[in-house]
Amino acid sequence: MKITLDSTIPVRAFTDNGGLARRLLLTILEGNHVLVMQSVATMVRPDPALVAPIRDPNDIVVLQTAIIGGAEAICTTDEDFFHTPALAFLKSVSILVFTDMELMGRLRS
Repeated sequence: MKITLDSTIPVRAFTDNGGLARRLLLTILEGNHVLVMQSVATMVRPDPALVAPIRDPNDIVVLQTAIIGGAEAICTTDEDFFHTPALAFLKSVSILVFTDMELMGRLRS
């Protein structure tokens, strides 16, 4: 699975050695998955012309990274990604949205 992580996931992964975010990151890296991020895996260039309907302008970069990088999923704990219109927009471009707990369950099944 190609996955884009919101920035809070890797930050938590590196600050809490035994936490869910660390286990999720290791599961992704050790499995047959691809991270779509700037300095960790597949490089993408954000496109300022690509506008997405989300409340926080800082989240647009996450959406752009996922779309341009061909991600199948975004993993985030940011509530804005789970509300319409962002969720509907992501569904229209075939990108699923998971919390870290949901994605861990999906990757382990």
